[in-house]
Order: sequence, then structure tokens, then C-alpha cells
Amino acid sequence: YSFTDVCPHGPESVDYPLLVIEFVQQILKTKGQGLLLCGTGIGVSMVANRYRGIRAALVTSPEEAHLAKAHNNANVLCFGGRLRTSREVAQMDDAWEKAHFEKGRHQRRIDLFNDLGEGF
Repeated sequence: YSFTDVCPHGPESVDYPLLVIEFVQQILKTKGQGLLLCGTGIGVSMVANRYRGIRAALVTSPEEAHLAKAHNNANVLCFGGRLRTSREVAQMDDAWEKAHFEKGRHQRRIDLFNDLGEGF
């Protein structure tokens, strides 16, 4: 894998939404995919999902990670760094990487994401 690290590298508190914005811009620019972590995973997923073209899924198991790709074509996985071990994160990432988007009825539903508009 090639990756871009946008995480903080010190003990100082950071405004993680700014890091997520930088991350999201890279994903959209490269049409890539990536992983986001914060204490619970909730904050980073909320920020990332504000961007059209980002489908960020907060997952807690390999099965959820698999389904995030298979059914929702998630291009970002989010984890709670305080809630998951590095081994658990690796297992979920592996399940996600091995999954394939099933298209069909799932694509039809994803297409609706863009039709929801502002304020929905």
C-alpha cells in the first residue's frame, strides 16, 4: 500500500476536523480509500461524511467492515482508537480490503445519497 499520513505526531491536542478535511481532500483527489481513527471513530466519520463522494463507515467488526464495502462501497473506514486494538483494526481493514462492491440494488441506493440534497 502507499499512504499519506495526516495524523498528529506529538502529545499536543489537535483539532481533528482539520486533519479529516485534509484527508478527505486527498481521497477525493486520488479516488482512493483510507482509514480514519479518533478516540471513538464517531467524530471523524461525522466530518468525513459531510463531503459528497465520501462514504465513511464506522465499523466495530470484520463483518461490518466487509458489508461496508460490499453493500455501501465505503471508501473510508473509521475506527475508535481508544476502543479497538491494533489487531482488531488490522482484521477489519483486511476484511474491507478483500470485499468487493456488489453493485445492483446497492448501487441504486448509493445513487440516492447524491439526490438527498442539503438539509436532509
